[in-house]
Amino acid sequence: MNRGSDTTRNNRSSWNNRNRDNRNRDNRDRNNRDRNRNRNNRNRDSNRDRNRRNQDWDRRRSDDYYQPRKNREIGRNEPRRDESRNSTPVQSITSNDTQPLTISEGGWRPTKIDTSTPEGKIQQNVKTGQGYLNKMTRATFETLSEKFVTVALEEENGDPPLPGLLKLLIDRIFEQALLQPTFCPMYSSLCEKIHCRMKKFRMVLLNKCQEEFERGSEEPSEELSDREKDDFRFKAKKRMLGNIKFIGELFKNKILVEPVMYECFNQLLNNQTLESPDEEQTEALCKLMLNVGNILDHEKARKRMNGYFDQMKEIQNGGFISHRIKFLLQDVEELRQNKWIPLR
Repeated sequence: MNRGSDTTRNNRSSWNNRNRDNRNRDNRDRNNRDRNRNRNNRNRDSNRDRNRRNQDWDRRRSDDYYQPRKNREIGRNEPRRDESRNSTPVQSITSNDTQPLTISEGGWRPTKIDTSTPEGKIQQNVKTGQGYLNKMTRATFETLSEKFVTVALEEENGDPPLPGLLKLLIDRIFEQALLQPTFCPMYSSLCEKIHCRMKKFRMVLLNKCQEEFERGSEEPSEELSDREKDDFRFKAKKRMLGNIKFIGELFKNKILVEPVMYECFNQLLNNQTLESPDEEQTEALCKLMLNVGNILDHEKARKRMNGYFDQMKEIQNGGFISHRIKFLLQDVEELRQNKWIPLR
């Protein structure tokens, strides 16, 4: 019984081996056929390309190849595109046919500043300072800030002195800071450098801060359309938030003092009513508190700060303000509860 089963097993294994050999042979034959077919295709393509190159060289060797194209045999029956249309001949223009350009009366002309007068010198210095501000980055701050301070000192040390130059330069600094709120710390450091070398810089800067702060509460004119009013409010809000951030950075660099910050908080809170709170003023209040709250919240000013946060709590619970401003007020309150350490 065992011998028969062994014989059957041997026959089966030999049959499987034979089938495997047949399959391998079939695969080999198939691969050879594919290889030969690919080789034939490559040869055919190479022969065809070689024939085309030979024809091209024969055509180039012919005498009519270097003739004008319209007289050359192009090897096709349809007419050329250039010959099918009536093209006008190109006329050559000589130097005698050219005419001088006519200059319009309202064309742009570069303005030349007359530096022989004090007004011209002020204008030239403002232009130079604006160039330094445009090129100023964190990498070039040290070099360009010294050059800007040198220009600002021309008001007192110039020959002759240039009164009014410092105010114009501060206007330029404010414009750059409000348009680029990200660089407010850098422009605040620039103001600190000027403040250390000019005594009256703080007074001129305070006047500019007050002017910009009061400008943020302006309303658009009734003569404007609805779209123009929306654009006016959007730009005014952007300037106000940039001004708030810049004022906070000036306070951090000890150019502005605490009473100025308290006056800003009072104006932002006194303009509020629980029935119709101003969301833009409230947002500016939160931004300023987030920026300088950790410095102002000390033991001597704790009572004043508690009064500010009580008013902010009333605005938050009033129910007449958007959820975005409510959450912003809540963030400020939670930050104070966490001892002004960011939660995340």
